Amino acid sequence: AIVLEKCVKHLRLQLEVNELHAMMNTDKLTREFFGKSKQIQRVLNMVEKLAKSDDTTILLEGASGTGKEVFAKYIHQISPRQNNVFISINCGSIPKELAESELFGHERGAFTGAAQKTKLGKFELANGGTILLDEIGELSLDIQVKLLRVLQERKFYRVGGEKEITVNVRVLAATNRSLEEEVKKGTFREDLYYRLNVATVTIPSLKDRKEDIPILAYSFVKEFAQKFDQQVKGISEEAIKLLQDYHWKGNIRELRNGMERAVLMMEGDEIKEQHFSFLKKINSEDSAGNISFELNVPPEGVKIDVVLKDLILKTLTITKGNQVKAAKVLGLSRSKLRYRMEQLGIEVTKSIQ
Repeated sequence: AIVLEKCVKHLRLQLEVNELHAMMNTDKLTREFFGKSKQIQRVLNMVEKLAKSDDTTILLEGASGTGKEVFAKYIHQISPRQNNVFISINCGSIPKELAESELFGHERGAFTGAAQKTKLGKFELANGGTILLDEIGELSLDIQVKLLRVLQERKFYRVGGEKEITVNVRVLAATNRSLEEEVKKGTFREDLYYRLNVATVTIPSLKDRKEDIPILAYSFVKEFAQKFDQQVKGISEEAIKLLQDYHWKGNIRELRNGMERAVLMMEGDEIKEQHFSFLKKINSEDSAGNISFELNVPPEGVKIDVVLKDLILKTLTITKGNQVKAAKVLGLSRSKLRYRMEQLGIEVTKSIQ
């Protein structure tokens, strides 16, 4: 019975791998790309119902890296506003003294350092379309008051302005914190919370939907294969299993970064288990958190040698110039790493060590 169960499991995995290989050959994006799990299907069903409404405010909750912005874009894409602009702003990345100007704009010379011409805020720029306020819990109480009025009346004043601005914009908000708890702490307005809480969608963590990992992995492979001009036929069955067994504390963002590294370091036309040796290394040293980093690749793409050099240099910095450790992290033999370093003109300097 145990042998039969293993055979059935192996066959299912092989069929899934074959199906995903076929998926790589199409550019059509459908809801299937989000995953097949019951958890994500429930989210998609809810999102698609809410998207039909032209102006319902939606609050997207979920841990960091779960893909809240992607769902926001999907809501916009299937909504009546799909042909208009989608603007995303990370509230946590705006200096508090500039938050009002960024969101609502300012008149020329409205404050010290203000541009000598009128600046349109994100709400005006999103007029007719959709705006996503990511990390909304980071906004100050003063800005929350103004935001509440925008949600209620769709009206506001630019900083230093006397003319009331009216906008027709759908507002989506996202948070990785419990706004209800923030209300109790007094750091988030209760009336704004209730205004946002009309429609709440909770995005599950990747650890709760591991059956979606293969689909997500293949979509990222396709993305990076195109960006780096790599020929990738697929991912091996063993590699898929490794990905599903990994904990992914950083959720989809961490998975995406992992697939980017794998595409960069692969040899041949298939991603295999050894191309994820860095995951085992991260897992064994997870508590130290000392070899986690992101590669920043611009949307327009970049030469693969530039990214490879950056990857190797970052790894050498983390391993303090130890090439043996760096080779293990990167899934290469020491000789192969040395060859790559010579090829890319990398020398182990004191600054790296």
